[in-house]
Amino acid sequence: MAGTSILALFEFDLRLHQLGIEADTRAVELNRYRALLSEVVIVDETIRSEAVRLRINATARASAMDTLIAATASVRGAVLVHRDPHFTAIPTSTLKQEMLPPK
Repeated sequence: MAGTSILALFEFDLRLHQLGIEADTRAVELNRYRALLSEVVIVDETIRSEAVRLRINATARASAMDTLIAATASVRGAVLVHRDPHFTAIPTSTLKQEMLPPK
C-alpha cells in the first residue's frame, strides 16, 4: 500500500510544468500517478503540529514543504521513501524513512 501527501502531488505537477509539459498532459500524468496510490492525504492540524515537532528536532534546516510531507508519513505511521537528501536532516529516531539510491 502506498500513499502520498497532497503536497507531493503539488510538487510533481509543478515540476511537470517546469519541464514544459502542457496542462492537459500534466492532468493525465497526475491521474496515472494517483491510480498507483491507495491514499492522498490532505494536510490538517495534526500534520501541521507534527511538522513543527519534526522541524524542531531536525539536525539541519528542512524546508516547510519537506517537513509537512515528512509529517504526513509520520502521522500515518508510514515509512517516508525518498531520494531527497534534505529529508535526512530529520532524525530517523523521529521519522521512519528509507532513502533510495540516486537516479
